[in-house]
Amino acid sequence: MAGTKASDAVTDETFMTLLRRHRLARGLTQTALAKRLKLKTPSTISYWESGQSLPSPQWIPKLARVLGVDAMELTRIIEPQSSNPGADAK
Repeated sequence: MAGTKASDAVTDETFMTLLRRHRLARGLTQTALAKRLKLKTPSTISYWESGQSLPSPQWIPKLARVLGVDAMELTRIIEPQSSNPGADAK
C-alpha cells in the first residue's frame, strides 16, 4: 500500500493475534499465562484472544514483561481497538 509507514505495519496486527502469537511462541497455555499474570481465571486470556474484551491499561506492563514485548507495541495496538469497541468482537 502506497504511503504506508513501517510503524503502520505494527497496527495491522490485532491485539488478539499478537497476544496469541507471543503466548504460543513462549510455549504458554492460556492457563499458564493467566497464572503468571496472577489472574483468577484463564478465561480472561480467552476473552482477550477472542476479541471479546481488551485488557485494561494496568495489564499492559505485566503482559509486556511476561511476553517479552515492548509495552508501547501493545499500547499502539490496543488504543485504536479500544476506541472502537466491538470492532473485532463477533
